[in-house]
Amino acid sequence: MRRTKIVCTVGPAISSSEMIRRVLEAGVDVFRLNFSHGAPDEHRACVRRIRTAADDLGKPVAVLQDLPGPKIRVGTFRDGPVRLGAGERFTLNTNPAPGDRTRVSVNYTRLAEEVRPEQRLLLADGLVELLIEAVEPPEIRCRVLLGGLLSDKPDHELFAELQQEIFGDKTLPGNSADLIREAREIRDAEMERSNGLMREGSRWLDHATHKKAAFCQ
Repeated sequence: MRRTKIVCTVGPAISSSEMIRRVLEAGVDVFRLNFSHGAPDEHRACVRRIRTAADDLGKPVAVLQDLPGPKIRVGTFRDGPVRLGAGERFTLNTNPAPGDRTRVSVNYTRLAEEVRPEQRLLLADGLVELLIEAVEPPEIRCRVLLGGLLSDKPDHELFAELQQEIFGDKTLPGNSADLIREAREIRDAEMERSNGLMREGSRWLDHATHKKAAFCQ
Protein backbone atom coordinates (compact mmCIF):
# COMPACT_ATOMS: atom_id res chain seq x y z
CA MET A 1 0.00 0.00 0.00
CA ARG A 2 1.38 3.39 -0.99
CA ARG A 3 1.71 5.65 2.04
CA THR A 4 3.13 8.72 0.34
CA LYS A 5 0.53 11.24 -0.86
CA ILE A 6 1.11 13.34 -3.96
CA VAL A 7 -0.03 16.96 -3.68
CA CYS A 8 -0.42 18.97 -6.88
CA THR A 9 -0.86 22.74 -6.98
CA VAL A 10 -3.42 23.78 -9.59
CA GLY A 11 -2.08 26.58 -11.76
CA PRO A 12 -2.77 27.83 -15.28
CA ALA A 13 -0.82 24.92 -16.82
CA ILE A 14 -3.07 22.22 -15.37
CA SER A 15 -6.39 23.94 -14.65
CA SER A 16 -8.20 22.55 -17.70
CA SER A 17 -10.42 19.48 -17.44
CA GLU A 18 -8.08 17.50 -19.70
CA MET A 19 -4.96 18.27 -17.65
CA ILE A 20 -6.71 17.63 -14.34
CA ARG A 21 -7.74 14.22 -15.63
CA ARG A 22 -4.20 13.44 -16.82
CA VAL A 23 -2.75 14.43 -13.45
CA LEU A 24 -5.28 12.24 -11.66
CA GLU A 25 -4.36 9.31 -13.88
CA ALA A 26 -0.69 9.94 -13.03
CA GLY A 27 -1.46 9.34 -9.36
CA VAL A 28 -2.15 12.65 -7.63
CA ASP A 29 -3.98 12.39 -4.29
CA VAL A 30 -4.57 16.04 -3.38
CA PHE A 31 -5.20 19.14 -5.47
CA ARG A 32 -4.00 22.36 -3.83
CA LEU A 33 -5.75 25.63 -4.68
CA ASN A 34 -3.87 28.82 -3.83
CA PHE A 35 -6.48 31.29 -2.59
CA SER A 36 -3.93 34.11 -2.53
CA HIS A 37 -4.62 34.39 -6.25
CA GLY A 38 -7.71 34.11 -8.39
CA ALA A 39 -11.38 34.92 -7.85
CA PRO A 40 -13.83 32.75 -5.88
CA ASP A 41 -15.76 31.87 -9.04
CA GLU A 42 -12.54 30.63 -10.68
CA HIS A 43 -11.76 28.37 -7.72
CA ARG A 44 -15.36 27.14 -7.62
CA ALA A 45 -15.21 26.17 -11.30
CA CYS A 46 -11.87 24.44 -10.75
CA VAL A 47 -13.28 22.35 -7.90
CA ARG A 48 -16.16 21.28 -10.15
CA ARG A 49 -13.68 20.15 -12.82
CA ILE A 50 -11.70 18.21 -10.22
CA ARG A 51 -14.81 16.49 -8.84
CA THR A 52 -16.08 15.65 -12.32
CA ALA A 53 -12.76 14.11 -13.35
CA ALA A 54 -12.51 12.16 -10.07
CA ASP A 55 -16.04 10.78 -10.48
CA ASP A 56 -15.35 9.77 -14.09
CA LEU A 57 -12.23 7.87 -13.03
CA GLY A 58 -13.79 6.48 -9.86
CA LYS A 59 -10.90 7.83 -7.81
CA PRO A 60 -11.22 9.63 -4.47
CA VAL A 61 -9.24 12.86 -4.32
CA ALA A 62 -8.91 15.67 -1.76
CA VAL A 63 -8.99 19.41 -2.43
CA LEU A 64 -6.71 21.54 -0.24
CA GLN A 65 -7.55 25.22 0.18
CA ASP A 66 -4.41 27.23 0.89
CA LEU A 67 -5.80 30.39 2.49
CA PRO A 68 -3.80 33.64 2.73
CA GLY A 69 -3.18 35.21 6.12
CA PRO A 70 -4.35 38.70 7.08
CA LYS A 71 -2.79 41.55 5.11
CA ILE A 72 -1.53 44.19 7.53
CA ARG A 73 0.19 46.96 5.60
CA VAL A 74 2.09 50.11 6.51
CA GLY A 75 0.82 53.50 5.40
CA THR A 76 2.54 56.07 3.22
CA PHE A 77 5.83 57.83 3.89
CA ARG A 78 6.01 61.59 3.52
CA ASP A 79 9.43 61.61 1.82
CA GLY A 80 9.58 58.15 0.29
CA PRO A 81 11.11 54.88 1.59
CA VAL A 82 13.14 54.95 4.81
CA ARG A 83 16.07 52.82 5.93
CA LEU A 84 15.87 51.71 9.56
CA GLY A 85 19.04 50.87 11.46
CA ALA A 86 19.45 48.34 14.26
CA GLY A 87 18.96 49.93 17.67
CA GLU A 88 16.82 52.80 16.41
CA ARG A 89 13.39 53.53 17.83
CA PHE A 90 10.41 53.24 15.51
CA THR A 91 6.71 53.69 16.27
CA LEU A 92 3.70 52.09 14.60
CA ASN A 93 0.49 54.08 14.82
CA THR A 94 -3.02 52.82 14.05
CA ASN A 95 -4.19 56.34 13.17
CA PRO A 96 -3.60 57.19 9.49
CA ALA A 97 -0.90 59.81 9.01
CA PRO A 98 2.13 60.20 6.70
CA GLY A 99 5.17 58.38 8.07
CA ASP A 100 8.84 59.32 8.41
CA ARG A 101 12.07 57.82 9.79
CA THR A 102 10.57 57.54 13.27
CA ARG A 103 7.01 56.31 12.68
CA VAL A 104 4.45 54.98 10.23
CA SER A 105 0.78 54.10 10.33
CA VAL A 106 -0.70 50.63 9.81
CA ASN A 107 -4.05 49.76 8.24
CA TYR A 108 -5.20 47.41 11.04
CA THR A 109 -6.84 49.63 13.64
CA ARG A 110 -6.89 46.96 16.39
CA LEU A 111 -3.21 46.08 16.21
CA ALA A 112 -2.33 48.02 19.37
CA GLU A 113 -4.99 46.04 21.26
CA GLU A 114 -3.60 42.66 20.19
CA VAL A 115 0.14 43.00 20.79
CA ARG A 116 2.19 43.40 23.96
CA PRO A 117 5.74 44.37 24.98
CA GLU A 118 8.55 41.90 24.22
CA GLN A 119 6.77 40.57 21.15
CA ARG A 120 8.52 40.84 17.80
CA LEU A 121 7.03 42.26 14.62
CA LEU A 122 8.26 41.54 11.09
CA LEU A 123 7.84 44.15 8.38
CA ALA A 124 8.62 44.15 4.64
CA ASP A 125 8.28 40.36 4.32
CA GLY A 126 10.68 39.81 7.21
CA LEU A 127 13.39 42.21 6.07
CA VAL A 128 12.80 44.46 9.08
CA GLU A 129 12.36 43.10 12.61
CA LEU A 130 11.05 45.18 15.50
CA LEU A 131 10.88 44.46 19.23
CA ILE A 132 7.89 46.00 20.99
CA GLU A 133 8.99 48.02 24.02
CA ALA A 134 5.73 49.73 24.95
CA VAL A 135 2.12 49.76 23.81
CA GLU A 136 0.12 52.93 24.37
CA PRO A 137 -2.83 52.86 21.92
CA PRO A 138 -2.86 54.01 19.22
CA GLU A 139 0.95 53.76 19.35
CA ILE A 140 3.21 50.71 19.41
CA ARG A 141 6.72 51.82 20.37
CA CYS A 142 9.48 49.55 19.11
CA ARG A 143 13.22 49.11 18.83
CA VAL A 144 14.71 47.95 15.56
CA LEU A 145 16.41 44.55 15.87
CA LEU A 146 17.07 43.99 12.18
CA GLY A 147 17.30 47.07 10.03
CA GLY A 148 16.39 47.42 6.38
CA LEU A 149 14.49 49.36 3.77
CA LEU A 150 10.83 50.05 4.52
CA SER A 151 8.59 51.29 1.74
CA ASP A 152 4.93 51.76 0.86
CA LYS A 153 5.65 51.27 -2.85
CA PRO A 154 4.57 48.28 -4.96
CA ASP A 155 7.02 45.40 -5.05
CA HIS A 156 8.29 46.06 -8.57
CA GLU A 157 9.30 49.60 -7.62
CA LEU A 158 10.92 48.43 -4.40
CA PHE A 159 12.99 45.80 -6.22
CA ALA A 160 14.74 48.52 -8.23
CA GLU A 161 15.58 50.44 -5.08
CA LEU A 162 16.85 47.30 -3.34
CA GLN A 163 19.01 46.47 -6.34
CA GLN A 164 20.61 49.92 -6.06
CA GLU A 165 20.96 49.55 -2.29
CA ILE A 166 22.63 46.14 -2.53
CA PHE A 167 24.63 46.29 -5.73
CA GLY A 168 25.24 50.00 -6.28
CA ASP A 169 25.82 50.89 -9.92
CA LYS A 170 26.66 47.35 -11.09
CA THR A 171 24.76 46.09 -14.10
CA LEU A 172 22.85 42.94 -13.30
CA PRO A 173 21.71 40.40 -15.89
CA GLY A 174 17.97 39.97 -16.31
CA ASN A 175 15.25 41.58 -14.28
CA SER A 176 15.89 42.57 -10.68
CA ALA A 177 12.56 41.10 -9.64
CA ASP A 178 13.72 37.73 -10.99
CA LEU A 179 17.10 37.98 -9.28
CA ILE A 180 15.72 39.05 -5.92
CA ARG A 181 12.46 37.17 -5.69
CA GLU A 182 12.17 36.41 -2.01
CA ALA A 183 12.74 38.48 1.10
CA ARG A 184 15.22 35.98 2.46
CA GLU A 185 17.37 36.36 -0.66
CA ILE A 186 17.46 40.12 -0.23
CA ARG A 187 18.45 39.73 3.42
CA ASP A 188 21.17 37.26 2.43
CA ALA A 189 22.47 39.70 -0.15
CA GLU A 190 22.65 42.44 2.47
CA MET A 191 24.59 40.13 4.79
CA GLU A 192 26.91 39.07 2.00
CA ARG A 193 27.67 42.67 1.16
CA SER A 194 28.49 43.47 4.77
CA ASN A 195 30.91 40.55 4.88
CA GLY A 196 32.60 41.65 1.66
CA LEU A 197 31.33 38.63 -0.22
CA MET A 198 29.01 38.22 -3.20
CA ARG A 199 27.73 35.03 -4.74
CA GLU A 200 27.80 34.34 -8.46
CA GLY A 201 26.13 31.06 -9.33
CA SER A 202 27.58 28.46 -7.01
CA ARG A 203 30.93 30.26 -6.55
CA TRP A 204 31.84 32.65 -3.78
CA LEU A 205 33.85 35.68 -4.84
CA ASP A 206 35.85 38.06 -2.74
CA HIS A 207 34.14 41.39 -3.35
CA ALA A 208 37.34 43.24 -2.52
CA THR A 209 39.19 41.72 -5.48
CA HIS A 210 36.40 41.09 -7.99
CA LYS A 211 34.68 44.15 -9.38
CA LYS A 212 32.00 42.22 -11.26
CA ALA A 213 29.78 40.12 -9.03
CA ALA A 214 26.12 39.31 -9.32
CA PHE A 215 23.71 37.74 -6.89
CA CYS A 216 21.81 35.08 -8.79
CA GLN A 217 19.50 32.30 -7.81
